[in-house]
Amino acid sequence: MTTDRPVVQFVCFETPLPRPAFIPAWVPGAATLLALGARHSILAERIVGRGAGLSFEFIARNEWPEEAFAQAARTGRIEDGADGPIRAAQGGTFRATGPVPYLAQFTCDKVLALLSIPDGDTAVPRRAIAAAFGAVRGVQLSLYGDGTADRGRFDIVAEVYGALGQGADLASRMEAAIADLVDPGASMIAVYREILTLPPRPPAL
Repeated sequence: MTTDRPVVQFVCFETPLPRPAFIPAWVPGAATLLALGARHSILAERIVGRGAGLSFEFIARNEWPEEAFAQAARTGRIEDGADGPIRAAQGGTFRATGPVPYLAQFTCDKVLALLSIPDGDTAVPRRAIAAAFGAVRGVQLSLYGDGTADRGRFDIVAEVYGALGQGADLASRMEAAIADLVDPGASMIAVYREILTLPPRPPAL
């Protein structure tokens, strides 16, 4: 039985390509996902930070109706892959348990925490992250990892939006919150900025 909760899919890209070369290569794949039923795709570029052995220069967050995602997954389109200098990894797909930001936040820093939990139990790290950011003024937290639709590489993905220039401080807060709760060799915390959305964001009224 399906629910009305959207499925949120994170796709992580390893590439040496700079933004002007990567975007034209990314757009056709994102357009294919939209044709398969995804509602929108938001692309973010890494500004600073990396995990041990992990370096995703770009990460896309795709939002799907649950049934559309299930159908797309059955086609084999939802999987890791490589195309020339671009390697794509499925970071994780999760049923949303709260609001999902629809519009790209072009004027914010975004800390992305891609976390692997040694025992797979996400409850304690999720509580620690929520406690670390719940009282921080002007910060928006989106936390995924409770009710996984189709688990990828990571058990939890957290997005923390703050003002431009605030990313490094928020990343340090995230690192302190999840210390000793995650597998550091298979996790990554970095500062990103959202740079593109498909379909294009409608103009402000």
